Amino acid sequence: MQPKTTEPNFYKNELEELSPGTRLRDRYLIQQQLGQGGFGRTYLAEDTGRFHEKIAIKEFFPTVQGKLPIRLG
Repeated sequence: MQPKTTEPNFYKNELEELSPGTRLRDRYLIQQQLGQGGFGRTYLAEDTGRFHEKIAIKEFFPTVQGKLPIRLG
């Protein structure tokens, strides 16, 4: 029996979503997920470095078809 892996499956977009309260770059505070689609997730966040404005953050991860990763460059 093989051990269960906890590595994300990048081919199926099985990355964990960002939880409310997650801070990005010590500035952006995630409040909630707004949506999810084939190219990623969109979150409502607060910009704590600029008047605590509400902003949208896009987490980009396109769906990969096939078994080979996309190569850039």
